[in-house]
Amino acid sequence: MPRRLPDNIPFDDAEDEVLFTEAALKADPDAADLAAQAEGWLGVIDAARAHERGARRALAETDAERAVADQRLDAACVGFGDELLLAVKKDREARRWTQFFSVPVSRFVRRALERQVSTVRGWLALAAGQEAVLDTHRAGLERWATAADEAITRTRGTALVRGQAAQARVEMAEALTRERDGLHEALAARARERDLPREWPSVFFRLERRRAAAPAPTPAPEG
Repeated sequence: MPRRLPDNIPFDDAEDEVLFTEAALKADPDAADLAAQAEGWLGVIDAARAHERGARRALAETDAERAVADQRLDAACVGFGDELLLAVKKDREARRWTQFFSVPVSRFVRRALERQVSTVRGWLALAAGQEAVLDTHRAGLERWATAADEAITRTRGTALVRGQAAQARVEMAEALTRERDGLHEALAARARERDLPREWPSVFFRLERRRAAAPAPTPAPEG
């Protein structure tokens, strides 16, 4: 029987297995009419590969959205902090300052994004008119806090997409293994019908993944 394809087989390796079998069937006149059994195998791989590409795209998009929102929110906080510090005449003990910043702005923007968003949401809960400098920066802070919050939520959702892609790869390996077993049985029956060698069916399946040629040993120094 052909080897069972592992659940974590790389897509290119699975494709190589299929291409080899297709070519071997076409090359042997006693098996050429069975080539139809391998039709669609590449489509199974393509479908699983599309799932994985979709998962990678979703992860890239959420990572990018989060990075952009994080940077823009940092800039909005720095802009607000710089103007507020001037408004309080650089008195970091002033109540007007400490209600927003308990640490320097440079440290504030290095907080975890979730914590930073939560804090900014608290600022924005202040009614308009309570802090003039905040009102000036409110639109930017609101925009990028919302974008960051949405990116955080979408990042959590990518776990489901990644799980679906992993399951698609498992199902691909199982489907190809069943199909290959079925083809092997058909080839074994053909071998019995036509009195072909017992090992004949195995030639249509690669026994192992091709390996790169081992480097030639370095000759020992003379003397």
